[in-house]
Amino acid sequence: MEHYYQEIIVWKHINDGTAVRFNCFRNLKTGKYAIQSEDYYRLPVDEKQVRQFEEQFLELFIETEPSECSASFDSLDEAIKAWEEEFS
Repeated sequence: MEHYYQEIIVWKHINDGTAVRFNCFRNLKTGKYAIQSEDYYRLPVDEKQVRQFEEQFLELFIETEPSECSASFDSLDEAIKAWEEEFS
């Protein structure tokens, strides 16, 4: 069955030298949210690492439905909180 997804990027400031990017999707049919992955960025930002994160993001999306990476939730906030509890 075909699914369409909206990509949503959410940032969290960790400290003066670190930020995390949550790579999220909203299933357009169900309206549910799922987190695919998270990427940590540290200063100084490394262009090679940024490209690597983007490649990993695309490869994971192509290989795996977002709903298979994590549970789906009614709100983006719920999805991020559950992700952080599971992986932090």
